[in-house]
Amino acid sequence: MTSSTATKARLRNDLDAYWMPFTANRAFQRNPRILVSAKGIHYFTAEGRPILDGMGGLWGANAGHCRAAIVEAIRAQVGELDFSPTFQFGHPKVFSLASRIAPVGHAVLRQWIAPSTTSIFACAPQATRSFSLRH
Repeated sequence: MTSSTATKARLRNDLDAYWMPFTANRAFQRNPRILVSAKGIHYFTAEGRPILDGMGGLWGANAGHCRAAIVEAIRAQVGELDFSPTFQFGHPKVFSLASRIAPVGHAVLRQWIAPSTTSIFACAPQATRSFSLRH
């Protein structure tokens, strides 16, 4: 059994358990493309083959993978506070970031910085109403 065949056989049950959005799942299960690590501008397969990350800016910042400064910043923040509720509570760093973004942002963005896409859509009607009342 080749390395690729063994990997496919070992992953069969795992592949059945997880539905991947925006993916032809049956085709993926027949020929899985599994990434096991990343560094700089590349992802790597289990066999060590590099794959250029051409989607870096689609769902995240295109800053490269495993950059030491970013990893350390994440490590430091998680060591202090891994999550702060976004409803009825705040964290000083959120307000610090908002203060830095506000001068370069659109009027609506100055007041509506959200921690996730879900939050943005939940806040959109309120943001629209607030903007229309002010202008």
